[in-house]
Amino acid sequence: MSTSRDVLIGIIFIVVFVIATILNLFGLLQSYQQFVAVLLSAAATYVIVVITISRQSSQQESRDKNIRIYQKKLEVYSKFNALLWSVDDKSDFDKVKDMCMQELIFVISENKIQELTEALKSIKDNFENEDKVKESYSKITAILRADLKGEDNTFESGHDKILKVFNAINQNEDINNQTAEINTVHVENKSELKRPEIRQIWNDYEESKIQCWHFNAFDVKTQNDALKGGSGFLSLIEYGEDWRTERLKQVKSGDIIFLFNRGGSGYVGLYRATNTIVLRVDNGNIYMSMDGAEEKIISDDEAKQYDIYYAIGDGATLVSDIKVEAILTRNHSWNPIGTMRQTIVRPNADNVWELLRYYDSEDN
Repeated sequence: MSTSRDVLIGIIFIVVFVIATILNLFGLLQSYQQFVAVLLSAAATYVIVVITISRQSSQQESRDKNIRIYQKKLEVYSKFNALLWSVDDKSDFDKVKDMCMQELIFVISENKIQELTEALKSIKDNFENEDKVKESYSKITAILRADLKGEDNTFESGHDKILKVFNAINQNEDINNQTAEINTVHVENKSELKRPEIRQIWNDYEESKIQCWHFNAFDVKTQNDALKGGSGFLSLIEYGEDWRTERLKQVKSGDIIFLFNRGGSGYVGLYRATNTIVLRVDNGNIYMSMDGAEEKIISDDEAKQYDIYYAIGDGATLVSDIKVEAILTRNHSWNPIGTMRQTIVRPNADNVWELLRYYDSEDN
């Protein structure tokens, strides 16, 4: 359009020059001046109109393009975010990597790529730590939100608030009635259990003398090292939240713990709880409470025997332990009931039965 306009204006001035020359030869200069004035006025009007229309057209094209880009980003980001928060197993993370390289990389803004890379690396490096994984999930959501809103500072999109929303949605308000949402195995024929200790556990459980708990290890190697010798601590850590700790506080002496090896996707040990210990960090002080008793301040050296992940130095606000003694353990994992992502939860009665049958079998 710009080239056509320039040609037209050039023709107009050539015509004006030719007419001016002819009029001047015949002594009609006054008529010539009036003609030129009208012609120049028309030309100026034309140029202004063309420039205005051209600018408006360019602006409209730019707006349409930005709308299409925004709509595409919203579509891709929504799909990616839904996939991200649904990942429960490390093997499923490949789906996230595939979508990242197949779709996300083509729409995300250049200035967000480094932040996204760091958050994805954090997930890969800390996949056994549920808190850190969820924190990275929330940071990625914040990165995508900031990109949609055109914010340079990702933290304006409040990744900490995003995590609180997720926890609020997924946290059961009635903690006392919290049971596992996993594949229920209906028990019709509860045959006699062979091992006396397993049979006693089931009897105590049926009579509501004890509770049974699923416990998901944060870091398998560290957790296993803490249980060498048949006793030790099952430990969880929290950064700003407390709902897992509140659930752990319900564990009583004598309760049964099924230890789940998340890295191996199966159960690796049956333990009996003896007591609970909670370390709370506040204003640089470390407070310890045992079995719900009144808190007392302890030293950093005292805290180290309970803090198996050294999480207090990493900014953890709560370190919560169940002291346990081993009943049965095994070197390889097996899962008869399905995967539970939550760190600590009570399985339903049918699943307790299936897990006890598993530990009662002769090959354990």
